Amino acid sequence: MNFLNPLTLFGLFAAVLPLLIHLLTRTKSRIIPFSSLLFLKQLENQQNRRLRLRQLLLLILRTCIILLLVLAFARPTLKGRLNKPFVSDAKSTIAVIIDNSISMNRVEAGNTLFDSAKSSAEQIADVMQPGDQVFLLTTTDTSSELSHQNFFDPAALKRAIVSLKINHRMTDFSAVLAAANHRLRKSSDVNKEIYLIADFQESGFHGNAVGNMPSIPAYALIKNTKNDQNAALQSLMLKSTILQRGKIAEMSATVANTGSQTINNVVLQLFVDDNMVAQTDFQLQPGGAAVKMMRFTLEREGFSSAFATIEDDDLLDDNRRDLAFCVPDFIRVGIAGTSAAEATYIRLALQPEQLDRPFFQVAAISSSELSREAAMPYDVLICHNMDQVDPETAEAFLQFVDRGGGLIFILGENTNIRSFNSILAPKLNLPKLGEMIGTLSRGTSGFSLGEVDLAHPLFSGVFEQEESSFAKPVFRFAVSLQQQNDIDVILRYSNGDPFLFEKRRGTGRILVMTSSLQPEFTDITRRTIFAPLISGMVGYAGAGGVFSPQQMNAGEILRQKIPQEKINSSFEIERPDRQFDRLNALMTANGAWLYYSQTDMPGIYKLLADGAVLQQWTVALDPRESNFTAIAIDELKKQFALTPIPADVELSDFIMAQRQGTELWKWCIGLALILLIIEMLLYREKGEVSADVQRAGVMPGA
Repeated sequence: MNFLNPLTLFGLFAAVLPLLIHLLTRTKSRIIPFSSLLFLKQLENQQNRRLRLRQLLLLILRTCIILLLVLAFARPTLKGRLNKPFVSDAKSTIAVIIDNSISMNRVEAGNTLFDSAKSSAEQIADVMQPGDQVFLLTTTDTSSELSHQNFFDPAALKRAIVSLKINHRMTDFSAVLAAANHRLRKSSDVNKEIYLIADFQESGFHGNAVGNMPSIPAYALIKNTKNDQNAALQSLMLKSTILQRGKIAEMSATVANTGSQTINNVVLQLFVDDNMVAQTDFQLQPGGAAVKMMRFTLEREGFSSAFATIEDDDLLDDNRRDLAFCVPDFIRVGIAGTSAAEATYIRLALQPEQLDRPFFQVAAISSSELSREAAMPYDVLICHNMDQVDPETAEAFLQFVDRGGGLIFILGENTNIRSFNSILAPKLNLPKLGEMIGTLSRGTSGFSLGEVDLAHPLFSGVFEQEESSFAKPVFRFAVSLQQQNDIDVILRYSNGDPFLFEKRRGTGRILVMTSSLQPEFTDITRRTIFAPLISGMVGYAGAGGVFSPQQMNAGEILRQKIPQEKINSSFEIERPDRQFDRLNALMTANGAWLYYSQTDMPGIYKLLADGAVLQQWTVALDPRESNFTAIAIDELKKQFALTPIPADVELSDFIMAQRQGTELWKWCIGLALILLIIEMLLYREKGEVSADVQRAGVMPGA
């Protein structure tokens, strides 16, 4: 027997009240003058025995009434299979959680794990009694309308179970257990139970989600496979940052063996705009991973899409990865500075005279116009050898970078270090400049380039990793940094100080070159590295402003700020299944924004403005979903308070054995009422007898 309100049992101490009242209120004898008691002696003895017996019965009855009332409020219940005939008396609130992530699409014994999980959930529905209610939740979405619906009809529950589909969002056991706990805590039913039916991937647990719910029994029905053969495409990335029609681009595909068998000679294919452009193969041991590089020629400008596929295996959902990207028509570059010679070198590096249609469209900007020009439609701003920077210009730079623009600073002898450190560095979160390296005097010996990060995307297509030899320029002037935290150094001088470093801010990029381009201070403009370096810097810095490939996980919200010129357009999302959803703009203090949350399908989502593509997103599976490693049983019990249900037991019998069968409080109340009626009848008879005795002149208990 269990008590649902055990604290009420402290009220049992009230059972001593009738005894105390009896002892404190006993009737005292009165002396009444009487001529003779000879004839009343026998009557007195008989009445006293009868009254004492009634008083004892009344005391017992009143004590039992209090005990029964206290027990009724404590809500005693019987548990287990002995009370199975009375199980309908105790109501139940149940949370049935089904893992509908893609890992449940694996097959075991000719049936998917997901179908097996739904079959187990239907068995739980068969155990429902009249008055029971069930919540049906999934491990991938706790905010759906279904998860807030309670079912009282087993047939309706079964229909809902059958209608469940696989969802491509990431499993989150912790969130769904917390949601189930929250719903069940609101119920006043005797039985509260949580049943989680899943493969219990370790990656799906985050923290101790149910450490605060030991009063709600939670049970685990484990569904898993014995032997998997699965290769997963975990990522597809565009390695080239400068995308230009007719040029070679490079993509990397990461594949992993998440199964338990060796994978041999699996074919990996790359498609761009639905045309196969590259193919390779791989072999992996269980738990192994590999990165495959594939090159192809960019055939056209504008928005494009690519996808990589591998051969079918035990899990098809992770055999494809998509990628959206854009090949710009050109990159718009604005140049501002105090040196005409440096501007000429930069322009020649970006626009060789032999090109009829230059990829970089260059325009000169005067320093006094920067604060106004920074908001104009440039993809990259190059500021070389600038002197004073005022707060208005620094704020314009910040806004330019925040909208995805690329900002390049080339320092020089005219650079105002104090202005840079007090205004520009704090505004853009750049490191402050330090002491000068070398000398401005002509004819002095200098220093050369040292370490080069050739793996940086800036050098993509310029050098091969293993062939990094080039004529290194000599410098006689540079500016050091006071600290090098939170920056990525791309090139260093031979003394270890940074020559070129990067600072990211959202999709915007800031590149800083710490030396001048003036011929009297360096010979870099006469070296073969100069033109590829400048074009690489501009192409890399401008990649965020032109189009930055945005990759999201399934279930994440897509966001896009609407350009001012598109504010009156009609917007819709084209989904991977070629379905269209209309969108309404949300006006905020920071402009007009579009939001889309129905990203439950992997693939490419296109934002259309009046039918033209404005933005693209790649929505992919979280690669952790392909990791089938299950959490340890001991961990399941200890950290998450889940009790595994043995596979060899009948599920319905197990459920019945764990439940509180019937509540006894109604019986306690009924028995108390019966005893109260008996007590009233006895008390009335006692009163009549006492009156008779008093009329006879005999006091009971005297």
